[in-house]
Formats: sequence, C-alpha cells, structure tokens
Amino acid sequence: MSFLGFRGKWMSWIRACLYSARSSILINGSPTEEFQIERGLRQGDPLSPFLFIIAMEGLHVAIEDIVQAGYFKGAKIGRVWVWNWRRRPRGGVEDAQLNELISLIDSVSLSNSDDKWTWDLDSDDAFSVKGVRAYLDRQELLEGSIPTRWNKFVPRKVNIMIWRLLLDRLPTRFNLSRKGFDIPSILCPMCINSVEVLDHIFGGCHIASNIWNAIGRWLEVAFPVDKGPKSILECLDSSGWPKKKKDVIEMIIYTTWWSIWRARNEIIFGQPNDNKDTLFDSIVSVSHMWLSSRNCGKSAPVEDLRLPPPVSPPDPAAVSVAGDGQWMIVQCC
Repeated sequence: MSFLGFRGKWMSWIRACLYSARSSILINGSPTEEFQIERGLRQGDPLSPFLFIIAMEGLHVAIEDIVQAGYFKGAKIGRVWVWNWRRRPRGGVEDAQLNELISLIDSVSLSNSDDKWTWDLDSDDAFSVKGVRAYLDRQELLEGSIPTRWNKFVPRKVNIMIWRLLLDRLPTRFNLSRKGFDIPSILCPMCINSVEVLDHIFGGCHIASNIWNAIGRWLEVAFPVDKGPKSILECLDSSGWPKKKKDVIEMIIYTTWWSIWRARNEIIFGQPNDNKDTLFDSIVSVSHMWLSSRNCGKSAPVEDLRLPPPVSPPDPAAVSVAGDGQWMIVQCC
C-alpha cells in the first residue's frame, strides 16, 4: 500500500481490521471467551476482495518495473518436446500418468519468440483491475433468477422493499420461525386465520383480497392475487399496455404492497389498527401523491394516463381540481 501511495493513517485502519478483530466459538451452544484473530480477515468478509484488488494492482506495477529493468527474461523453447529423464517411468501408474500428461500437452504449440505476460480474463490479454473485479463478482456474487425491478415513481425504500418481497426475504412470521426466532404465533396478524407466508399476507388474506378487489375495480384490471406477487407482475409485463401506463400501474401495485405491509406492522407493534377500513383510500391518495411529486413538474391529468380519479380527495398539497371536475396532478411544493 505504501508503494501505491496510500497514507499511513489509511494503512493503519486496514491494519486494525486485520489484527484487532476478536471472535469466540460456540461449544454446546455456549460461547467461549473471546480471542484475538491475528491472521487476516474472516471468511466471507466483504473487505477481502478489495484488498486483493489493491494487492494485485501493486503486484502488476512491480512486475512491469522488473520486466522493464530486465530482471525477468523468457526462455526460448522449440516446437519439439524433448524429455530429459532422471529415470525412466517404471510402468503401471507412472506410464498412465505420463500418457495423461502427453495428452494434455499434445495440443500445446510453443514458438521461438520471447516469453511475455498475458492475461486471459479479458479479451485484449491485458491486465486490468476492472477485469479482476468482474471475475470476482462472477465467482462470489449469487445470480438470482428474478431480474431487479426499479420503478421511478416510488421512493427508494419502496423499491428495496419490493426487491426483498420478490426474493421472499421479508420478515414474515413464517420466515422468522424458520430461522429459529421464538415468536408467539406464526398466524397472519391481520386475519388470524392462516400461516403468515408471503402469498397469504399480500393476497390470500381476506383483508388484502378485499383491497385488491377495490384496486381492480378502480383500475378496471383483474389481478391474479391468488397466485402470488410474482404472478401479478408477470400479468403486468404481458399486458401489452404502453410503457407509461405499465409504469404507473406498477407504481400502484408497489404502493398497495407497501401499504399492506405497513398496516401489518402497525398491528404487530401495537399501533392503532383502524386503518384497515381506510387502507384503499390511503393507497389511492399515496399513489397520486407519489406520481405527482416525481412527474418532474409536468402537470398531467389522470385521464391522460387512463386512470380513474381517486375515490376520495388526496392531500390538497399534492393535487388540485381542474375546471371539469377531474383531479389534476401537479408537483408538490
């Protein structure tokens, strides 16, 4: 790191990460006394690949300097393989290993040119830190079968929540119990009738089902809520609607999931739960508010997006009434 120009303070931070960590071991369910780890980072530490990249960059620069100085020189080898035995193979396993070696190198062709350094992770045979990082990502990062979706009309926290929802990583009562958490019940806190799994809380629960029926009447769309959240998005993707309308409908779907999850949390954590009766009106209001606040200041009547007006007036700060009685979306100030 000093060779690459890193300052002493930064190197002391990295040194502290490597040598000041402490750990303990569980023996029969009880942790032992903590002991100091003096041999680098723990397995799976996210800092490890970044330190590896820094080390590789320093090694690359050092090797280039050594090659230019003439300390590294390649050996010239002809095209004919010449075997120089200390002793001949004795048959049996040794002959089999020799035949395997010959089959592996039979297609190798060596030229009389000088040896050179090549990098086979990139197409141009040139070493780059970017190539190392891409290789590490391909080896270490998990590839999900579901592409990440991002809707520009909803806040970032909603997009992150939807990403966790589609991966079934939300802390539903069933997921918590499966991970070993001691919880008083795994039943749905909204209906107390079924186990709280992902498909139930966002569709199978009669409260969620009533919400989706109201959303369907509002948008004049029939959502397959009984088949789970993924089926709703698959139905949206195959609808054939214009992209602008798809984005807005997707925003309303996200808002519905977000509102259901928020209402569920309010019930669990002891907050007033009388919002179930007004949940649909809240979804409509929040949908219009998010759409208006992220419309880049361009006024857009709801009918231009082929969406019916909300059942109840949203927040006056977010919308205003046009002359024909329709709700006009304007930018929030």
